[in-house]
Amino acid sequence: MTADSQPPWRRPRSRRDVLHLGVGLFAAALLAACTTPEDEEPEPDQTPESTPPPGPALPLAPMPAIPAVASNGLLRFAAVGEPAVPEALTYSTLVTVDPRDARIHSDLADFVEQPDQLTVTFTMNPHALYHPRASATNGASGAIDADEAARDFAIRADAGEFLFSQVVEEITAVDPLTLELRLRAPFALLLDQLGDVTTAGIRADAPSTVGIPLGSGPFIAERHEDGSLTLRPHPGYHRLGLPLLRAIQIAAAERERTLGAAFAGGALDILDLGSPDSVLRASERSDARVLQRSSRRSRGLGLSLVGTKGGREVRFHPAFQDQRVRRAIAISLDREALASYDDSVAAGPIGPAFAADALEPATLGLHELFEHDPREAARLLQAAGHEDLTFTLEAPLTQPLRGLAQLITRQLSEAGVTAVLDLVDHSRLQTDLGQGDFQAILFELEPVRSPDLGLRLHVSGGLSGVSPWGYSNPVYDDAVRDVLAAIDPGQRAEGARAAQRLLLDDVPAMLPLPEPVERIAIAESVGGYAYDAYDFNERGLSHLWHVDTGSASTPHRPVAAGGAL
Repeated sequence: MTADSQPPWRRPRSRRDVLHLGVGLFAAALLAACTTPEDEEPEPDQTPESTPPPGPALPLAPMPAIPAVASNGLLRFAAVGEPAVPEALTYSTLVTVDPRDARIHSDLADFVEQPDQLTVTFTMNPHALYHPRASATNGASGAIDADEAARDFAIRADAGEFLFSQVVEEITAVDPLTLELRLRAPFALLLDQLGDVTTAGIRADAPSTVGIPLGSGPFIAERHEDGSLTLRPHPGYHRLGLPLLRAIQIAAAERERTLGAAFAGGALDILDLGSPDSVLRASERSDARVLQRSSRRSRGLGLSLVGTKGGREVRFHPAFQDQRVRRAIAISLDREALASYDDSVAAGPIGPAFAADALEPATLGLHELFEHDPREAARLLQAAGHEDLTFTLEAPLTQPLRGLAQLITRQLSEAGVTAVLDLVDHSRLQTDLGQGDFQAILFELEPVRSPDLGLRLHVSGGLSGVSPWGYSNPVYDDAVRDVLAAIDPGQRAEGARAAQRLLLDDVPAMLPLPEPVERIAIAESVGGYAYDAYDFNERGLSHLWHVDTGSASTPHRPVAAGGAL
């Protein structure tokens, strides 16, 4: 398992993590293109309205039912080395977005309106409080209102953080309970990023005992001398009766194998599984189950259509300009075999981690590009005059992608295609991919943090102004522009699915491949833990996590005092 697949207490999320592959130059260009002139200032004798005019309310998901469980459970994790403070559990945001259904969930804001295309207003929950201060010397109120949110967002803007310096033009506390954000241009990831504590978690102007500003999330972190953490419920949390857990314990271990033994012995409730051996060992615990999800490491087989990109002469193959040839390559691939080779799951242009925006597995399975038909592939190549097609396939030198490339070449050969492998190191592959300098290329991206990347990879301008493939479809480009301008995540998801269907019907020059999975083992006694919700599991659902301490067959024993393993 890579560091990027670990929960938030395993690895601090840097600003690069948040922005990498999520909001690139295409979005920046869209912002510049869509910016409208500022409204005229009111005349001196005019009195501005105290609140913005009412606008269409963005639909919020109903509050989930609170399970009928005792709110006294202890949930036990562990990390190798000193665990990072899980900020997703200690900070609150205005709203959060569930990637499984694109529904908006309230947090500090109970109501969201969009009066016009460039304005979004939030009505604050009047009961939100920061965590208790460590010192009572500062007599300021611990309440969080619109002024507090505006203050913290302004600090982020002054620091040059993307969301508040490039997307949001103006931040206004209209009144104590109304916050207004004026945008430079429509931005489809606005609510997603406002729901990310690393980009928009609201912080007090006061420190906590763990070295970060005070938050208002469901849990308060406490660091022990051995480096372990205990998180206890926030007594002033704005959701009455929540969180359900009595505490979360994150122990510190010296070695990875110690964690496996602790889970097997019932001393841990949730464990990341990074190897086949760890999966096998965890599955032997009678009161636990293994869950899996896509690792978000997007993979693709790219085909270069043109010999000039960005003013540079690059490698390409003219046969790929023929849609029949691209279709033949697509249906030469046995995707079930590719998935079995590397323990992967089917993926379309947008990966399955973003289920609301992605095409459903059944839809992908029925699409003709995802069929395996080498005979039809050979027929298409013959009709296109390329029955003896030969090209160079650039691929990583290291496993597992090296073996995957070898499997792909064997599958292509069944249709009469000869793919000559050119195995290169990571640096060379990244350079060639960025410049579009290849005939065909097999690649894997870092974990994708937002659904827009899967669309932007195929637009005429790519991620940086030049398509690595030389592929261009103006109709698709227009569809993506509309998607990236949709503030409502549900509207964005609907448009994203339509754009992907359009793209697949046109046979893109980059064929999405199955994505590798990641796994955890989790005790049967743990409830409310939605592994397939990814970051939303921590940001939007942790207050509903619970542990039934009476149902486990393995004794539920706490970690040793202090939290060390």
